[in-house]
Amino acid sequence: RYGAKSLQTHIEKGNPKEGMRGHPLCKFCKKRHYNDDTLYEHLNKDHEACHICRSQGKRDDYYRDRKALFKHFRKYHYICDEARCVEEFKVFRNETDLQIHNIQEHPEKQ
Repeated sequence: RYGAKSLQTHIEKGNPKEGMRGHPLCKFCKKRHYNDDTLYEHLNKDHEACHICRSQGKRDDYYRDRKALFKHFRKYHYICDEARCVEEFKVFRNETDLQIHNIQEHPEKQ
């Protein structure tokens, strides 16, 4: 049904006259997926999402890898800086939750 050139156009742009916008693209891998469901399966399997942002309703925020997710944690959330907790990605929604964690898990810091 498609020649090489028309197949590439179909994959990238779809058929706007029929309401098709092309196959969704992973912004990290630059690979196209059949539909949004398969794209989200890929994102959840091969990339990272912030559990705090998800709990606040931000469902489409993904990060290339754990390093990028950790940068996000540092910028927008509260990280426990104890070595063991950094390794385990202990991150909190607010400063109060971090303080409670520190009292319970690291009483020697108080």
